Amino acid sequence: MIIERISKSTVKVILSFNDMCDYQMDFSRLESNSLETKNMIISLLKKIQQKVDIDFSSDNLFIEAFSSNDGGCLMYISVIEDSDNVHEKANKPNLIALTTEFDDFNTMIILCRQLLNNDIEIIRSQLYYKDDMFRLIIETSFESEKKIYNFLLEYGKIIGKGDFPYSITKEYYQCVENDKAIEKLAVLQTI
Repeated sequence: MIIERISKSTVKVILSFNDMCDYQMDFSRLESNSLETKNMIISLLKKIQQKVDIDFSSDNLFIEAFSSNDGGCLMYISVIEDSDNVHEKANKPNLIALTTEFDDFNTMIILCRQLLNNDIEIIRSQLYYKDDMFRLIIETSFESEKKIYNFLLEYGKIIGKGDFPYSITKEYYQCVENDKAIEKLAVLQTI
């Protein structure tokens, strides 16, 4: 079993065929309402907590599972905080990561110019690339989220918001620009 923390609230777990056998489970029998599956997940969470520092005590877990060719399984387990808890944590800034995908570089440049021209608060922006697709990650405040969201709807394909889409992008895409991507893209010439 391989356990890897990929963000502050998400872990990637790779279970081999033998790991699945140890749990007396195969991928085709994984079901959210199954007692066998629940017992397996509880056992996995205990093992994960021994290796990485993530609090799984929240009632809100998002688990995504994918079968592998060797009879094993790839899982992403994310803690989804209650919206009440997120706002109560004064020691954490109220930031949200928005992930947007583009198949056209020029459109992405135009979006970046629009965001800067409209004086929208952007804390951090990153650019990722894979298979002729670009992903722009924008970290902003909750207050600015709606303004940015409207621009993203107009110019790109919104993949999602929060840690999960960001973690998937970070895992499977190549980072092209780690900070200030919007500012750097906005000054480029369109083709």
